Amino acid sequence: MNRDPLSPAPRANPWRYALGEFGLSLPGFAIGTYLVFFYSDVLALPVTLVAIARAINSVWDGFNDPIFAHLSDRTRTRWGRRRPWLWLVLPLNLIAWLALWAPPRQADVQTLFIWFLVFLLFSETVATISWVNYNALFPRLFTTEAQRVRANAIRKALGQVALIGGIALSPLLYSRWGFAGMGAVWAVIGSLAFLLFLLDFREDGETSSAEPMPNFLHNVWGLLKNFSYRLYLGIYMLSTLTNGLLMAGMPFYAKYSLGLAEGQTSLLFGAVFVTAIPGVALWIYITRRLRAARAWQLALAWLMLALLPLIAVRSLWGSLLTAAVIGLGLSGGMVLGDVVLGQIIDEDAHRHGRPREAMFYGLASVLARLSGLLNAQSFVLLTWLFGYVSGEQPGPDPDAAFRFFMVVIPGIALLLAVGMAGWLRRSLGETQPEVMTPTGPTE
Repeated sequence: MNRDPLSPAPRANPWRYALGEFGLSLPGFAIGTYLVFFYSDVLALPVTLVAIARAINSVWDGFNDPIFAHLSDRTRTRWGRRRPWLWLVLPLNLIAWLALWAPPRQADVQTLFIWFLVFLLFSETVATISWVNYNALFPRLFTTEAQRVRANAIRKALGQVALIGGIALSPLLYSRWGFAGMGAVWAVIGSLAFLLFLLDFREDGETSSAEPMPNFLHNVWGLLKNFSYRLYLGIYMLSTLTNGLLMAGMPFYAKYSLGLAEGQTSLLFGAVFVTAIPGVALWIYITRRLRAARAWQLALAWLMLALLPLIAVRSLWGSLLTAAVIGLGLSGGMVLGDVVLGQIIDEDAHRHGRPREAMFYGLASVLARLSGLLNAQSFVLLTWLFGYVSGEQPGPDPDAAFRFFMVVIPGIALLLAVGMAGWLRRSLGETQPEVMTPTGPTE
C-alpha cells in the first residue's frame, strides 16, 4: 500500500525541532554579520579580495545546494532520510565555526586571503548540508496549517534569540575576548543545542520506496515549471539579499554614519530584535487574517518603508527607533516565507505522489547564494562610487557610502519583491483576505 506523501513522522516535537534552528543560527548569524567586518576592517584584507572570495563561495554554494538536496531526497536508511546527514555535519560545523575566526596571526595578505577563501567554502558547504536537511523536515513533520503555525512560531522565536546572541551580543564578546573568543563561545553553544535536537528527534526509517525519484536534471526542471515556485524563488532571493545587506552593513553604518563605539553597535542590533521577537506573534496573527502570501507582501512593504529614515537619521535615539520599526518587518519575512513554501510543497507532493522537500529548499538556497554574490558586489560598488576600500582606506565620505548601502540598494530589491508577491497571491488564489484552511491531508 502506498503511503501518503504528506504523512507525518511520529514524535514531532516543535520545541525539539526548534533547537536545531537555534544551534545552526547562533554562530551563523555572527558569521553573516561580522565576518566581512572582521577580515576587511580589522585584519585589513582589501574589500575587493573579500568580495572575490565571497563571489567564488556564492557560485560554489549555489551549485552544490540542489545536489545535496537531491541526494537527501534519494537517501533511504533505517534511520530516515535526513538524520544521517545531520549527524555527519555536527562535528564539521564545529570545526568551521572555530577556524573562520582564528586565521594565522600576522599573516600576509595572500595567506589571509587563502585562509578566508578555504574556510568560507568549507563552512558554507557544511551549512548547505545542514540547512537543506533540517528545513526538509518541516513540511513532513508538521502537515496542517495549525501545526505549521505553532511550530514555525516556536522555531522563529528561538531563531530570534539566536539573532540577539549571534548579532547583538557579539560586539560585547569580541570587544572583551577578541573575535576568536567570540567565535569559540558561539560554536560551543550552537553545537550543544544542535546535539540536543539530534538526540531527541526521531525520523521514520525508509529502507525502500515504491515512489520513483526522477534523475537530477528532470527533478530540477519539474520544480522550475511550477509558476508559483518560480515567483517564490524570486521573492526569496530579493528578501535574502535585503537581510544580508542590512546585517552586513550595520556595523559599518554604526561606525561611519552614526559614529558609535563598538559596544554601542549592540544597542542598534538590540533595538531591531526587541520588536522582532514579539513581531513573530504579530505576523502569525496577520497571516491568519490575510492569508500567507498577502501578509508576506505586507511585511516586505513594511520593511521597505522602514528603511527610509536611515538616509537622514544621525542621533542614537533616532537610529534606535528606526531599528525597532525595521525589526517588525524583518520578523514578518522570516515567519511567512516558510508558510507560503509549505503550501507549494503540499501541492507538488499531492500532484506527483512523492515527497521531495529537500529539493525545494535546495533550489531556494541557490537563489540565496546568488543573493550573496550580489551582496558581495554591493561592497565593490562602494569602492567605485565612494572610494571605500577597507578600514585603512575608507574613502572621502564613508558616511554617505553606508547610508547608500543601507537604504538605496535594499530599497530597490524590496520594491521588486513587493511587486512579485502580488503576482504570487494571484497564482495561489489568495485574492480575498480570508482565514486560511489547513494545507495538510484530511481524514
